[in-house]
Amino acid sequence: AVVSTQSTGMKIQSLLPLLELLLVLLFEQSIVLAGTFEFVQEPTDATLNEGEELLLYCTVTPANPGLTYHWYRSDGVATSQILDSDLSSISGQEGSILRYDSIATDQEGFYQCVVECDRYRIYSRVAKVQVRYFIDPGNTIYSSKEHSLNKDVVSLTCNVPKSSPPVSITW
Repeated sequence: AVVSTQSTGMKIQSLLPLLELLLVLLFEQSIVLAGTFEFVQEPTDATLNEGEELLLYCTVTPANPGLTYHWYRSDGVATSQILDSDLSSISGQEGSILRYDSIATDQEGFYQCVVECDRYRIYSRVAKVQVRYFIDPGNTIYSSKEHSLNKDVVSLTCNVPKSSPPVSITW
């Protein structure tokens, strides 16, 4: 089969105005989309007890089926993307909810939502999530003497395991 370069060139020439218009429309649409997105809901700081539920919300306006939401967590040293398999999140064109049913101390850190559309990204505020934990000391009190009489000096010691925030002891 012989292909005429002249006929191919004419076909491409006739498509150029259409391709140019398509590129202009796509470029303008991307600029409009990137310039008009605003956060309606952003993640907020939270202080929770270990085992409680954590919910962080991220929503932008206008809703758009082309939006993708990503969550990131930093422990102050390294930042990593939170994979969908690591949490129970709900994402869609309406927004994203990051959810931990039972938060653990190793999930403490700084969280941020990133919304992408085409090649544009917008970043939410960073939310600080603190996780408190307490270990029941079992009310263990040690005495220096097994039996004491009136006016004996007794030394009492109360051992409290590590906790966050630190436990305050009152006698």
